[in-house]
Amino acid sequence: MHKVPNIIKELKEEESEKYLINLSDILKEKPNIDEIECLDFSRELKNLDSNINLLKTYKHIIENSSIAIMFTNHKEEIIFLNDYAEKLLNFKKTDLLIRHVSSIFPPDEWKKINFHNISKKGGEYQFETKMIKKNRLSIDIDLSFNILKNKEGKTIGSIGIMRDISDYKKRELNFKIKDYAILSTINAICFTNMSLFITYVNPSFLRMWQYDSEKHLIGKSLLNICKFKENFLEKINDANENNFWSGELLAEGDSRRLFALQTEITLLKNKNNIPNWIMISFLDITQKKRMQKKLELKNEEIKQLLVQKDEFINQLGHDLKNPLNPLLNLLPILYNEENNAERKKIIYVLNRNVKYMKDLVCDMINLAKLNSSNTQFNFEFFNFNTLVNETIDNNLALFKEKNIAVKNNTPKNIKIKTDRIRILELLNNILSNSVKFSNDYSKITISAKKKKKFFEVSINDNGIGMNDEQLKKIFNEFYKGDSSRHNFESSGLGMTICKRIVEKHGGKIWANSPGINKGSTISFTIKYDN
Repeated sequence: MHKVPNIIKELKEEESEKYLINLSDILKEKPNIDEIECLDFSRELKNLDSNINLLKTYKHIIENSSIAIMFTNHKEEIIFLNDYAEKLLNFKKTDLLIRHVSSIFPPDEWKKINFHNISKKGGEYQFETKMIKKNRLSIDIDLSFNILKNKEGKTIGSIGIMRDISDYKKRELNFKIKDYAILSTINAICFTNMSLFITYVNPSFLRMWQYDSEKHLIGKSLLNICKFKENFLEKINDANENNFWSGELLAEGDSRRLFALQTEITLLKNKNNIPNWIMISFLDITQKKRMQKKLELKNEEIKQLLVQKDEFINQLGHDLKNPLNPLLNLLPILYNEENNAERKKIIYVLNRNVKYMKDLVCDMINLAKLNSSNTQFNFEFFNFNTLVNETIDNNLALFKEKNIAVKNNTPKNIKIKTDRIRILELLNNILSNSVKFSNDYSKITISAKKKKKFFEVSINDNGIGMNDEQLKKIFNEFYKGDSSRHNFESSGLGMTICKRIVEKHGGKIWANSPGINKGSTISFTIKYDN
């Protein structure tokens, strides 16, 4: 059972004493009690019953109240708390009874309350504070309490009423954050009624439209302040249908300055879902639009230059390629007919350099074609495993020269839509590169796997590997990495060509390597259906 508060006990004892006094007075009278005295006695008994019932009613109301109520004695010890207070603080009543009331307040909050001085002054008090729950978390409380005194004016305790305002404080904080955000944002924000008459503007709005005070704007039509070059009311109607509108607008200020504005319109509705306010946010993107226009012009210039470059390379390639063909045909004949060892060596060097020049010219022409938007690929469905086997067969002599084992681990039943000539060129370039930078008796593995709409292929070798810088530049034009890659067998365009082929297939290509002398992996993706 809960301990009965001393205050209620004292009231009960006072009523009981009153009853005993009245009863003893009656018994002192003579035994012959007349009718009037009987009526007085009956009335006293009824009054006593009425007061006791009233106390019971008060206790019932306090116990079952939907607000937290707590009593303390003159020592500031908790002597009673109702069920709601128990629930609010998450304590059992027995945990708190006879504890000093300061134990349920954070120390700094208890100092603010200054309870000792208040208890001396007496009276009613109300303020916001914090209390500690059983889990040691604090909650925001609206606290109202009365200092209770007896007839002699001596403090006998207090009664406190506590209301949890944690949710209110959170909302209040959110409002403050929003207020701060509106005041500090670079967006020019204004609120209007449904007739577009301004009710509020933030500092950014004043700066944007060159006003020194909001008093020049409040009550005026937004349409007179911001002279929109488009039908602004249509945007309001769109926002009314969707609760929100966002887009770009062109407007003119009083200084006749034109603004390109990123605009957001939000309709604020009441509890009945009827819009009664409009919040409009403007962001000046005039400078951004100017820079964007400049970038577009520069991009167009660069595109034109790239087209001219590709056309020049293509034409130059053909002009160089034709004179090289006779040399490539004649030099081997001269080499075979020459008996002088020194001259034979010179012819060999000439032939090697001419062959390198032709390969370079051919790669440049090939890359120029791949860079051109006019180049069309002939897409058909092919079994990818078969294409890999065909590439391996075409390079058997190259693999045998260094005793390199090549393993085809690609699925046998996967068909992709691809340009057969280009995909064979892609595989050939990557495999040739792997062989070139692999040691004798090493291994190359070709694997593939499905990935949603893509088919991912990986070609792994255990050759000389690459560092981070080489991995970043491997697909750049004419990049050869380091001295070990500078030779007459490479134009430095092979991997660039691979990148263009993959991109024309709608995929991506990348390289991985654990480091120097730890091998490399070239991976690329191709869509199933191009």
